[in-house]
Amino acid sequence: LGALVLLGGTLELQRLLRQQVSGADARALATRVATCVYWLICAAGVAQAAPRWKLVPVRTVMLGAAMGLPALSFIVLFFTAAAERPPSDPAFTGVWSVGWYAQCVVPMLAARWWPKTPTLPDPLGWGDVVLWILGGAALLVGGSIELHRFFPSTLAGNLAISTFWLAYAAVLVWLGFRLDRGLVRSAGLGVAGLAAAKIALYDLAELEALYRIGSFFVLAIVALAVAYAYNRKASRKDV
Repeated sequence: LGALVLLGGTLELQRLLRQQVSGADARALATRVATCVYWLICAAGVAQAAPRWKLVPVRTVMLGAAMGLPALSFIVLFFTAAAERPPSDPAFTGVWSVGWYAQCVVPMLAARWWPKTPTLPDPLGWGDVVLWILGGAALLVGGSIELHRFFPSTLAGNLAISTFWLAYAAVLVWLGFRLDRGLVRSAGLGVAGLAAAKIALYDLAELEALYRIGSFFVLAIVALAVAYAYNRKASRKDV
């Protein structure tokens, strides 16, 4: 029944959009984005309903779908829909942006609803972690795509992306300390490392002097904030 709802709803939705949306490019984009959003909604509903099922095989299949559908949506949205996105689709308010917002929010909601049961078989036991990673990766990659599309100037766009990466890294490190999760802190440090490498290897060669100063200024602020956070944690352990 669940497979019929998923497949039937997907086919009917695609058929409806092919009839309603004019223009080949706009029709293809709307179809893919709507399909991704529908899959995400199904995944969220399944993740919330799965713990209520007492039959273990049924619950296992439902949780597998709740983890697999967001991953499939991520692939379609970023590797297919983004490549076929027409120039007329605006950044942050366009059709593709709707799918991006859903790809960020819905996996995180499904991760919060994921059952905290130690008896779940692998890889379902890591389902909430996978969903958090999918949501966080969608935010980072999609935000970079939207900023690159929003700024007509390549210089401003590169600076905005570097700033976004550093701010994203700072938030991850802060959350890692607040939640006491070493994996989250490590992810934040990894993103900060990517941003620092981009600034050192790309921004210095491509950006003008003012943008270089801005990039280094933001990098210095984030580095100082991270160092301060780690120093505070070390001080608390000594106490």
